[in-house]
Amino acid sequence: MKKLVVLVSALLVPAGSVFAQIASDSKFASPVKPGTAVAETAVPAVLTLDSAALAAGVENKMPVGEATTFTEAEKVYCWTRFGSVSASASVRHVWYLGAEKMLEVELQVPSSGYRTYSYKTVVPGSWKVEVVDAAGTVLKTLEFTVAKTETPAEPPAPDPVSQAQPAVK
Repeated sequence: MKKLVVLVSALLVPAGSVFAQIASDSKFASPVKPGTAVAETAVPAVLTLDSAALAAGVENKMPVGEATTFTEAEKVYCWTRFGSVSASASVRHVWYLGAEKMLEVELQVPSSGYRTYSYKTVVPGSWKVEVVDAAGTVLKTLEFTVAKTETPAEPPAPDPVSQAQPAVK
């Protein structure tokens, strides 16, 4: 009967003091003092990466010009599409040139089926982009290379001797 009275009194007394009283009467009581704020445990969002691609562009939310080799000074896009998402989540696209981190972009994934991308203007070398969830788990690694742009050789300057007209007899 004592527990019933305590529960009924819970409706009439401020929550902080009642919680401490109920907790002290329970065999499952936690050591919470009256007036102590109890933090809620956040449930991490669970998301599934459906697909990822490297491309020369993105049009109508889809990658265009998918490749693994690009030329310097070109923008390279890392495009991702997510399947199931339990709650609004975020992912990071982490861009590396060799072992050096060059760029990290945080992107929101609010719902299932969501597509997002980041891009980087690149220089020659071996690159990779890691798609990383909020817990730090690498969901996918995309590798690509960037070749140095070949500059066309300039035509040789006209030679005054070769431009001379043949002698007329």
